[in-house]
Amino acid sequence: SALPTSSIAESESQLRSWQSEIGGEYEVEGETVKLRAVDMVASVIVFFNIILYFVQGFDYIIMIPIIVLSLAVLIYGLLLSLEQRRREVAVNRVMGASSAGLSKMVLAEMGVFSVTAWLAGYLLAIAAIPFVLSATGFMEFRFDDMRPPPMLSTKAMLGTMVVTVGIALLFGRARTKAFLETEISEGVAKVATKTEPKYWLHWIVFGLGLIALTDSVMEEWKMFADYNSGKGIITNAFADGLLAVFGPFLLWIGGALVLSRLGSRGPELMQYLFGRTPLLKDVKRGLSGSGSAEGVGRLALIIVLTLSIVTMAAVQGYTGTVVDEKTADQAVGADLKVVFASPVTESQAISMVTTAWDSGDSSHSATVSAATVLQYYATLTDDEFVGASVWIVTDEALDMLHWTAQALPGDDLNAAKADLRRNGTFTHGDEARWSLDVSTGDSYSFALVNFFSGETTNMTLEDVGNHNWVPGMDLSGAANAILIGEETARAWAGPLVPADNQILSTIWFFDLGQDAYDDDGEHLRDLSVQLSTDSSVASVQDWSSAHRDVEKNGGLIYGTPGLLSLQFVVSALAAVASSFVFLSLVLSQRRKELSILQAIGGSPSQVMRLVLFEILSITIVSMALGGLLGIGISYSFNGLFNLFGLIFQVFGGSASLINRDLVWPFAELLQVGGILLLAVLVALVVTTRKAIGADLATVLKGE
Repeated sequence: SALPTSSIAESESQLRSWQSEIGGEYEVEGETVKLRAVDMVASVIVFFNIILYFVQGFDYIIMIPIIVLSLAVLIYGLLLSLEQRRREVAVNRVMGASSAGLSKMVLAEMGVFSVTAWLAGYLLAIAAIPFVLSATGFMEFRFDDMRPPPMLSTKAMLGTMVVTVGIALLFGRARTKAFLETEISEGVAKVATKTEPKYWLHWIVFGLGLIALTDSVMEEWKMFADYNSGKGIITNAFADGLLAVFGPFLLWIGGALVLSRLGSRGPELMQYLFGRTPLLKDVKRGLSGSGSAEGVGRLALIIVLTLSIVTMAAVQGYTGTVVDEKTADQAVGADLKVVFASPVTESQAISMVTTAWDSGDSSHSATVSAATVLQYYATLTDDEFVGASVWIVTDEALDMLHWTAQALPGDDLNAAKADLRRNGTFTHGDEARWSLDVSTGDSYSFALVNFFSGETTNMTLEDVGNHNWVPGMDLSGAANAILIGEETARAWAGPLVPADNQILSTIWFFDLGQDAYDDDGEHLRDLSVQLSTDSSVASVQDWSSAHRDVEKNGGLIYGTPGLLSLQFVVSALAAVASSFVFLSLVLSQRRKELSILQAIGGSPSQVMRLVLFEILSITIVSMALGGLLGIGISYSFNGLFNLFGLIFQVFGGSASLINRDLVWPFAELLQVGGILLLAVLVALVVTTRKAIGADLATVLKGE
């Protein structure tokens, strides 16, 4: 029978069964033969188990924010909705309802609604699993035949239901008990006893998060490299480790609690800025006496929480996608890398690739260009026993290879290329730096060795910095080499460096234009297969296949892009939906206040402008603060992503160590912000118009 692949436990059970069945003593031609079965797959399964534990741990960690957000929306939604029933409970008590009967009524309603909501959420989660597992990048999905069936253990499912429904019932019971303990007159008058939050605790949590953020930024940014030897402000390894793990969550929770208070004071800020303008001149008195900021303080907190998660998920998601692309760039170097069995010229290499392309299914003719990196050897002039490989990066290679700023010295890629093109410059790899004892900014005299004649040619070169890799070339080789440009090579070696059309090399890189990436790179993959069948070709790598390998085996893998996409979508929808619902509930509670404003002479347009200004001020300020907090937690979380990304790369067999330079997708974030503002505006207009159009006498009597 075949080895089951539905679960690791079933595979291990089947292997043990085969091992016991095969092992034992057998009679063969009158002799006893002992067989001992050895499970060669067990070590592989153990390896996969280790990877699975890392993946599960990482996935649990990055899902903590969305879990906390879900609980916050649940709790605050319950508080707002139950608060509206305070008067109803008091009226029922006046009419003779018992405390036990009222409690059962509220809890029964909460139980039905919470179970129904949990079931709907469960079905939505099952429907979302294929999208999460099919994510190849942030908000990028590729569906294929390898679709594992969605599975969820009974314990996890029941646990989620118990937690969700249990929280709803506990809060419902506690709030109903508080209502029943309230005096009937207070309940009818809608008087609520308020407990002052522990603001000092909020500031402590926020302060610890800021310390963790500062430490993380100082460890990553080059401008702080000289401070504490690049270790940040926390030099103790244990304390630094604790802050690295818990710091992002302290920053997020504490920052949301503190900044939401600032968000709820948005009307005061906007009134200070626009109070003298005609926009607010006739409603300024109404703004001064309004309690709106207090009433929607929870809305400000939800907006800060959701927008910060949206920002973090988008930044880390797009950053992970770019890291995968850079990893493929580093591995292949160009659209196509071909290693020939024997050296060929540029024209011969282009001819072979063009012929293979034309024999494929593409309807477009490719414009093929090629480049290579020449390899020589040089020693220090004053010490012939100390030397390093010299890689000549031709002008075509500088233009065509997929360079990134991390590959060459400095942060400006164009400036680094310009330095390498200049005559008399070189860059060093990490190992070459120590073997040659060179440092950036100094000049050194090298002797280029001609292996054919044994002669050497001397030249003084300026060290312009440290390179990390050359796209498509061996990483260890790049670490032990120095790079020079074509102009430097021709001035140094002269006729030893052949003309462009006479260069012979076994390694050639090719640019095929954008047409090669049509149909999701299928033409490029077909070309790679076609060339691999040629006897004159030793190996072929194409960018599309390398990128797919990286998506599976390198960087943030095993559903992480899908989880970040899920966080982005869920947080954005939570921001829009909760804003609409919370505003509807809050403004319904303010119907009496709005009616009083109309009764003392306020026109409907003035009341509408008053409400719009207050709520939009809170929303806009809270959105800005949420985005700012999201930027902070993106930097704070980056160390965690770097750590797990490195672990996954090592276990996945990838040698690429691309730094996670954060990418800022401002367009997508502005789109989410625009949709949120639109939802808030719609909720405001609908609810306020309904309140303004109500009968004043009925509203003022509280009916």
